[in-house]
Amino acid sequence: MTAGRVWKMAFECAAVAGVEPWTFSLKELMWMADAVVEHEWNIGASIQAVIAEVNRDKKHRPKPFTMADFHPVHVARKRRDIVPMEELKSLFTDGKVSPALRERM
Repeated sequence: MTAGRVWKMAFECAAVAGVEPWTFSLKELMWMADAVVEHEWNIGASIQAVIAEVNRDKKHRPKPFTMADFHPVHVARKRRDIVPMEELKSLFTDGKVSPALRERM
C-alpha cells in the first residue's frame, strides 16, 4: 500500500466521521467512520422495519419485522458467526479449510 493510498483512506474516513484527520491515527479514523456508517444504517433499518411492519400480512409472515432484517451490518455479523463444528474440527485437526468456511473468511 502506497503512502498516497493511506492518506486517501485517512481523508475518506475523516470525511465520513466529520473530523479533521490530523490528530487521529488511521485506525482511529476507521473506527469512527465505521461507527458513523453503522449509526446511519441503524436509523435507515429502523425506518424500513416500521414501514414493513405496518404493511405486514400476519397470515403470510407471522414473525414481526425487526431492524436486523434490514441492517446489512447485523446480517453480515449473524452470517459470519455461524460455523458448523465439523468445519472447525477439520480446520484445527487436519489444517484444511473447507470451501464453505473459506467463503465466510
